[in-house]
Order: sequence, then C-alpha cells, then structure tokens
Amino acid sequence: MNDKYIELAKKLNILANEGVAEGERYNAKAALDSLMEKYNITMEDIDESTLLMTKFYSPEKYDYLFFQVAFSVVGDKRNCGTLKANKNYKVIEVTKFEELEIRAKWNFYRKAFDEQAKIFMGAFILKNRLYSKADPNEPEQKLTPEQIELIKKSQMMSLGMEGSNYLIQINK
Repeated sequence: MNDKYIELAKKLNILANEGVAEGERYNAKAALDSLMEKYNITMEDIDESTLLMTKFYSPEKYDYLFFQVAFSVVGDKRNCGTLKANKNYKVIEVTKFEELEIRAKWNFYRKAFDEQAKIFMGAFILKNRLYSKADPNEPEQKLTPEQIELIKKSQMMSLGMEGSNYLIQINK
C-alpha cells in the first residue's frame, strides 16, 4: 500500500472529525470512505491512537530486556504477555507508531546487549580464572586489535566483580 494514500487518509480523517463546517466534515468523510475502499485502507492504518495486540519476536532469554525496552516506549500499564504456544513471542497492546518504535529500539538494544555480554563473559572468565594454561611449546598467538580491546574491557569490568570459589568435587 502506498504511504501517500495513508497520509492523505489521515488528513481526511482529521478533517472529517474536526472540520469547521458541517459540509466540510461531510465532504471529508465521503472522500475518506472512497479512498479507504479504493486502496483497502483500514481505520487501524490511519488512526494512530488505536491500540492493537501486537506480536513481537524475542527469544526467551531476553524477556527482561525486551519488556524493559517496550515499557520505555509505552509505560507499564498496557496489556502484555508471552504466548503460551511459543515463549519466544511476546504480545503487547500498542499503537502503530509505538510498534515501530519498539521494534527499532529492540533491534538496537539487543545488539548492544549482545556486545556487552561478550565483555561480561570475558570478565567472568578472567575473574574466576577459567582460562586454559598456556603451553610453553606452542607459539604465541597474535591478537587482533579487536581482541585486544575486548580483553582490556573485560579486565576493567572484572575489577568490579566478585569471584566465585569452586571447591574440587572429585579427588584423584
């Protein structure tokens, strides 16, 4: 569907509801009805205040992050939940504009979270000394600038973490 017809329908809808004269409102309503029928436009397409239950894909491990992103757009007073049939799908009552904003923010922050998770994983491994022992017979590997930067960030993050003490469970 062409966006210019939806934009025209939005303007006609405003005029049909808020026009100064009765004739103006009547003519705008007639033009709106004709346009909607011709281009198969629904009121949900043009009424930006209509709330619709909308489905979003978000793997279950991201539930808390997804809902924080969504609530940062719509507040926490909307109907929302997870589909029972597939827990990777969330549903939230949103307007078309809010849906677009949630999808854009979600894509941005999920990628940012995944990048930060790499740093956290490195920090956790460093703090708990879960790395392998270097083999003196193996040649030293050359690290890329990106790997060096990740190690530096992980080292800085590890300074603020608490280590976990594992006790050996099996004796030789």
